[in-house]
Amino acid sequence: MVVLCLSWGFNQVATKLAIPDIPPLLQAAIRSAAATLIVALWCKARGIALFARDGTLLAGLAAGLLFGGEFILIFQGLVYTTASRATLFIYLAPFFVVLGARLVLPSDRFSPAQWLGLALSFAGMLLAFGLPTPALDPRQAIGDVMMVAAALLWAATTLVIKASALNRVAAEKVLLYQLGFRRR
Repeated sequence: MVVLCLSWGFNQVATKLAIPDIPPLLQAAIRSAAATLIVALWCKARGIALFARDGTLLAGLAAGLLFGGEFILIFQGLVYTTASRATLFIYLAPFFVVLGARLVLPSDRFSPAQWLGLALSFAGMLLAFGLPTPALDPRQAIGDVMMVAAALLWAATTLVIKASALNRVAAEKVLLYQLGFRRR
């Protein structure tokens, strides 16, 4: 789990380091194309049906568009903000999922202790959002806002998946819907 979290955390750092040589959206396209190929080969090897009529097309397209928008905002936002702030703000997504679930997943309910924990965590995020970095770039706020918007799109993607027929198909198929839009 530690290695997985380290690899996720390193994504923004690697993107930020490569921006001078590889434009952010080209980086996203390359990563998405490679990931699409790997997941498609995985599905073929495991015999996972990708083209069955299962009622997921519209939800899959919606999830793909949201996911694609999220990554456009993340990669472009890294032009303006630091990798550490980007990571912090992207992880607002779980807060947005909890709030959005109240609307689209009425069976998802929190206890008072869970709401208190969520409120305290969110307060910490707000505090971090208000603190400028030592080498403040005036454009940093643009990148920060782009990351918060990316978190909203990530949450919306999660909610579309949880509230639609996508929650009943192979995760690989859902991922391919998302990757198909990310590279455009």
